[in-house]
Amino acid sequence: MDSVVKRRAIIAGSIALAVYIGWDIGQGSLALAAIAAFSGLLLAVNIWADILPDALVGGAVLVGYLVGNRGFAQLSAPGIPLLPAEFALGMGLVCMVWRSARARALFVRRDSLNVVLIILILAASIRLPLDVRRNGFMALRDFATVYYAFFFFLAQDWSRHPASCRWIERCLSSGFALVAPAFEAFQLWPDTITKVTLNGNPLIFIKGDVACGFMVAGVFWFLASYIRQPKPYRLLFAAINLAGATLYNSRAAVVSLFFCVFCLLIFLIIYRTGKLLRWFAVLAAFGVAALVVEAFVPKEPGEKSLLYRSYESVLTIADVSGHYEPDVSSLDDKADNNRFRTIWWDAVIRETREDGLWFGLGFGHDLAAQFIQTYYPEDTDDFSVRSPHNVLITIFARMGVLGLGIMIVALSSIAVRAWRDARLRPGHEPNAAWMGSMGIFVTACFGVVLEGPMGAVVFWTLLGLANSYTHRLQEPSP
Repeated sequence: MDSVVKRRAIIAGSIALAVYIGWDIGQGSLALAAIAAFSGLLLAVNIWADILPDALVGGAVLVGYLVGNRGFAQLSAPGIPLLPAEFALGMGLVCMVWRSARARALFVRRDSLNVVLIILILAASIRLPLDVRRNGFMALRDFATVYYAFFFFLAQDWSRHPASCRWIERCLSSGFALVAPAFEAFQLWPDTITKVTLNGNPLIFIKGDVACGFMVAGVFWFLASYIRQPKPYRLLFAAINLAGATLYNSRAAVVSLFFCVFCLLIFLIIYRTGKLLRWFAVLAAFGVAALVVEAFVPKEPGEKSLLYRSYESVLTIADVSGHYEPDVSSLDDKADNNRFRTIWWDAVIRETREDGLWFGLGFGHDLAAQFIQTYYPEDTDDFSVRSPHNVLITIFARMGVLGLGIMIVALSSIAVRAWRDARLRPGHEPNAAWMGSMGIFVTACFGVVLEGPMGAVVFWTLLGLANSYTHRLQEPSP
């Protein structure tokens, strides 16, 4: 088409659209005007900053989940049941497919992790129609555990575009810097924080285990950035995240930190390199010193120090039987939490082995029914949790041995890719994105993290970035 004709067609179409939007506003509807304004804003930012429109939305959603957590996850436009994650995912998939078609290249990269995740999504999608007929909308809701993995492919696609990749990294940095202060403010002034609402929903309402998993990832994110460019504020943010992950009431985050430190020790033994571990040890030493000083501060009768509280919190982690009774009053519920998880895990595993060993019980199946009969035999009206607080057991229950096997292969692929990344780096230091994503995954083995958008969007995006960093190291220099 001739360029003059094309411009005239665009102008005529814009005038017609503007007239229709004006008529729609006159009828009392602002939905189309809002969509047009939002689209115009994205186009303007794309022209000005050269950031892909879907990456722009994806970065904003990342900050929302890191800071707003469960509150942000419940936001939706008036009359439109479209949550932030689903909006960003739908827009991102359309744009990614469009870009792939124009470039005549698949958005899937050639490595084992990409292939395994595609197999996981396909295997879940094949059984989804049967589950929808059987369980209705709840099957689609539970299927989110799998379809959020598409953010992995979106992150890889965004990383191909330098400006968009920098935008996503800055959004992650901003979110990791704010997650601990936001959680502290939410704990100190919950009534005030939840008064900030949008369409009747609080903008910030934080789930502790998810937020503390983010803090674990934030520790290594900022330590790695400090090693690349030693700026004091990055070390400060790493220290704040470390303090939050260890002192807040989340034992899953403590287990996650132990796991990450164990991985760093393996890299130290094999590659004789430990900058990341060294700076983590420095922060941990300062933290322990501060706890020791705090322990000598005079206390009220019956009040325990933070050091003793941390000690007892670690003891409760190893209390599988759930019989240990800590002296610290704020840890009284930990024994019950241990029994809660072990009884639920046992109930789900037994039910899956009996009724759906190879292909699972399906999406939408109530995984809490047998657990409630054992744990809450008389009071079940207020129990609405659907996940047994372990993503691997959730996958096993939904997809059986097939799904669990695929997930185990995916975790093996992650380990291989992370190892290859460290081997290709000049200093053989493990990448912070790999460390952070695995830190979030470990917390998901003890809480409801990857089954909802709060943790899943951040985890899969971080994992996609990590894999794209490894591909950059594998590509030959120009």
